[in-house]
Formats: sequence, structure tokens, C-alpha cells
Amino acid sequence: MNLNRDLYDPVDACLLDLLRPAAHRQQEICAPAPAREWQRLALKAADLAVGPLVYAALRQQAAGKAVPAAVMQRLRDHGLESALRNFALYRQLRSVLDHLHAHGVEVIALKGAYLAQAVYGDAALRMMSDIDLLVRAEARGQVRDLLAALGYRPEEIPTDTPHLLHHDSYTHPELPASLEIHWALVSQDAPFQIDIDGLWARAEPVRLAGAAALALSPADLLLHLCVHMTFQHVCDRFCLRCLCDIQRVVARDGARIDWEAVCDRARAWGCERNVHLALLLAQRLLAAAVPPEVVARLRPARFDDRLVQWAEQRVLGWVDDYEGPWSANVGRWRLTNNWVERLAVVRRICFPAWPELARQAGLPARSPWIWLLYPRHWAHLGGRALRTLWKPAHAEQPPQSLGWRPVGWAERETGRIALIRWTGREHRGDGT
Repeated sequence: MNLNRDLYDPVDACLLDLLRPAAHRQQEICAPAPAREWQRLALKAADLAVGPLVYAALRQQAAGKAVPAAVMQRLRDHGLESALRNFALYRQLRSVLDHLHAHGVEVIALKGAYLAQAVYGDAALRMMSDIDLLVRAEARGQVRDLLAALGYRPEEIPTDTPHLLHHDSYTHPELPASLEIHWALVSQDAPFQIDIDGLWARAEPVRLAGAAALALSPADLLLHLCVHMTFQHVCDRFCLRCLCDIQRVVARDGARIDWEAVCDRARAWGCERNVHLALLLAQRLLAAAVPPEVVARLRPARFDDRLVQWAEQRVLGWVDDYEGPWSANVGRWRLTNNWVERLAVVRRICFPAWPELARQAGLPARSPWIWLLYPRHWAHLGGRALRTLWKPAHAEQPPQSLGWRPVGWAERETGRIALIRWTGREHRGDGT
């Protein structure tokens, strides 16, 4: 699938082109000639956690010869930083895996801990920030004690992030990365549930950093990456890396992936809309070799094509992730024509719940002073409304290509809330 470059900012189009398989790159036109544009590409690649991949691609193709030396050096340094950090993380991973294995604890390596070495081949190419491992739920207490013996300390998961309540976090005062020890892949109150027993039954043995571990089967790995991208991250700016993961898994395991099982499990788990959106984006943006009939089969009956545009804007970092209740409720207002719902939105904007005001002000939820925060809140709303009227959201800067244009504040909030609803994150108040 060729990339329609007219739909994207020129630097974004070049970035996507470099992340595609070599056979799908348009090498002769991926060259933002001005030095400042190359600098912008390097900064964006680093910001979206794909700098090492961009550097590797530029070294392999003719476009790399046109890159200013300072930009190539910046990308090279970024790649070296990633390599050194990943080397330290894999030393840390080996210590943990060996210790748990010695005490009979089965472990499935998730996300970067598995992908960087086993899928990318060169561990430096896939940036990592932490180590994710899956253990059986009944082993949580044993794992906590074993990690404590290694010097790890548990961290508290914030109660206002229910989508994270499926793992324990641990840090070590002398080691670079935190550990996330999962017992499930989504929280119990998620709108869909993943068959954990099935994951364990289909897991495959693997060696990582010289230590024994397990890995998800190819179909389960693909499903987890899709759910992680669309549910946990709601296609945010870290998800261009997620799309690279999906593309690499499909390229490596395409012949082993049971696509029938992918579709059947997505429906059985209730996450087919999440899987469809992730596979569609990987196919459109990075030419992932996903069979078109699979994407078509997973497509929900009432799919709004605008979701693809909104997701791409977030993946490419065109929008900020969160600006508070005002922004979220503006998005909800624009997504409904029901005046009862719109009045409810106005009420939420003008009279937010006490815990929300207390959290913003750093006060206890039952503080008697919370009521004094409402006048300040109304003044903030009035000032923001005046700024919005003075400088319309769509008047940020002129378009730079035929189809690409900047994303206004109201539009990006509409897209964000629509994606939160579509991917299932808006449950029990999450995502607001």
C-alpha cells in the first residue's frame, strides 16, 4: 500500500516512508531538503521513540546522503543512547528471569522486553523504558517476595488510572528501569476481557539475554500489541513505535500467524474494534503485510472513518494528549446532537465534581475549602473562552501541503474523546 503523501505534513510523510519496509519506500522523494526540516525530522523521530529506526533506514538508502552531518550525528547519538540503555535493561532482565526461574515461577516476557531482541533482531533498534513481565495471578505474592530479595520496592498505582490496575510496579534504587509485573493484560473493569489461561496454554519457550522465559504465541502477541496501543494508550504519541512493533511481528511471523484465530479471538474477547483500528493503521501508515480480508472482516458495522484521521493525528504527535475537563467536555459537546446530553456537558464544565477540583488544587477530597475553588474555576473558564474567541483554534498556521493542515484545539479534543469512547477507555469515568 503506497503512502498518500498529500495527506501528511512533509516531515511526517518522510518519517513514515523511512519506517516502512524497504520495498515500500519512495526513496526518490523522501528528502526534506532544508536543513531545518531535517532537524525537525530528527527531533520528531526522537520524540516519538523511533529515532534508532530512522537512523538505520537513512544509512541504508540514498536519502541519507542528503542529510546534514549534524542531523545524522544527532540520530546516531540517539541510537547509541538507546543501545546502552537497552544493554543495561537486558542485564537487569536476565537477573530477574534467572531468579524467578530458579524458584519455579513461570514468566512471559511482554512488549519491548521480548520484541527488541526476538523480533527486531538488533536490540538497539527498539527503544525501551521499562520491563514488562506476565506471571500467573496466584504467584503475585511469591514474586513480590522474590523481587524484594533482589532489592526491588513496590510502587503504588494511582487510583485515578483504572486502566493500569492489572500490574504491580517495582523500582530498584540502583537499576535503570522499573519492572511492571502483570497478572492480566487489562484491568477487570475493562469493557473486554482477555483469556489469560489461553495465553499461558499457547505460550512458547524463548531465551532472552541468555535466560529462559516464555513468549506469547504469534497470534496472541499481535492481539496484545493492538489492544495495548488502542486501549491503554488510545493511539497516543508513543504508538508510532507500537505500529512499528505490529509491522515487524507481521513481517517476521506472517507465515505462522493464524489469521482465522486472530479474528476469532478478537471477537471472543470483545476487542475486535481495537484490533481492527490498530491493524488498519499499521497497514495504512507502515505498509504492514496484514491481509486485507482480515481488516475487512474485523471492520465494525458502524465504523466512522474519521476515527482513522483522528488516530493518525495522535500517533504522529500532532495533538496534545490531555488538557483537563474543559477540553474533554468540549469534545463531548461536539460529538452529540442531543440537547439533554449537551446540558449535562455544560453542567460538568461549570460544576465539576469535588474530587476533580480537589485533585487539581492538591487538596484532600473532603476538604471544607473545596467550595472556594468554584469561583476560581469559573474565572479560569471565562479567561479560556476569551482566549479561544480572540484566537480561533483553526488559525494556528497555514497548511503546508495539499491535504495536510494543522489540528485545531476543538477538533483534537473531539477526536480524542471519540477515540476514548470507541476503544473502550471511557468506563467508570476513565479518560475524562
